Amino acid sequence: MNEIWQQDQLVLDDLALVQKSIDDMAANQAFAHAPQLRQVLQNPGKMIRPALLLIAARFGSPAAAPPRGALSWLAAHLPGCLSGRRRSAKLPERLYRMAAAMELIHTAALIHDDIIDEASLRRGQTALYKETGSRQAILIGDMLFSLGFEQLVSFGSHQSMAIAAKTAARLGTGAMQEMGFKAVPSRREYLRRIYSKTAVLFMASLQIGAEEARLKKAVQRRLVRIGYNLGMGFQIIDDILDFTGDSQSLGKTPYTDLREGIYTLPVIAACERGAASRLAELGVPCRHAIDDCRRIHDILNASGGMEAAKAEAARYTQRALIEIDKLPPIPPAASLRALVERLLQRKY
Repeated sequence: MNEIWQQDQLVLDDLALVQKSIDDMAANQAFAHAPQLRQVLQNPGKMIRPALLLIAARFGSPAAAPPRGALSWLAAHLPGCLSGRRRSAKLPERLYRMAAAMELIHTAALIHDDIIDEASLRRGQTALYKETGSRQAILIGDMLFSLGFEQLVSFGSHQSMAIAAKTAARLGTGAMQEMGFKAVPSRREYLRRIYSKTAVLFMASLQIGAEEARLKKAVQRRLVRIGYNLGMGFQIIDDILDFTGDSQSLGKTPYTDLREGIYTLPVIAACERGAASRLAELGVPCRHAIDDCRRIHDILNASGGMEAAKAEAARYTQRALIEIDKLPPIPPAASLRALVERLLQRKY
């Protein structure tokens, strides 16, 4: 988390409060595998989704009241700056609880994904189901999902709850779409899948933060478009890193998707460039041994599939940056821009 946000003290301070909310919720859980659950929750990832919710909320006042533009934002935050404080005024506690809820929902999805993918690592640690068994891990994931929604119901508006419910349905659709493909999908099918799998939660995080801050609908729509483009670019980069990363930097085993017979944009782009027959010789589509994964990786590089995927990720992130430039020129917009730029260059 710190590496992504190390240049943004405002976001770091906000995320520390989110982590405190998560720790408090975890401390109240008492069941056989509660220690393993706490270990998972105390090993945060990038925490992008809670950060997006809080960044969106900061386009309003510190109390998430209706915005009055850049001048009113500065008027609300300037006293803290002049007093020498390193961060703006604290947001309402309920927003930190809602941001924590988004992280709980995301973590629940990861726990279930690891079981489906038979992954051995998550965030540099042994996957939860390896410690508890699949049955218990499924139930823990369900519990986190429910706990996240409990926070949203308790602290959010009806509109925010509706956004979250629709997003949860989309996440389930994305998971089933991924499992349903037994062949190399078309580009359109792949993009639809990663929209449901990843982009919708980025979009929802920004939209809920904007809704709770009662931002103008035009600003809300712009933030949702940013979330869409950021989420799509993020997942494409994640799929590239599944080939190019290593266990230490990724915190998970490389070639996870390929070994499960899940084909992402680098493979799709290689097939579009005439490499389908060479890939078929290595058994595409099917599950793959590690040696085959390396050979497939070589074909993706030689065919231009990897570079094509990188170019597609860059297009999505560029669209996000264009939308960010249309936002008021205030610190939350700068936080969004810095995030997009860092994620495009990330190695993990």
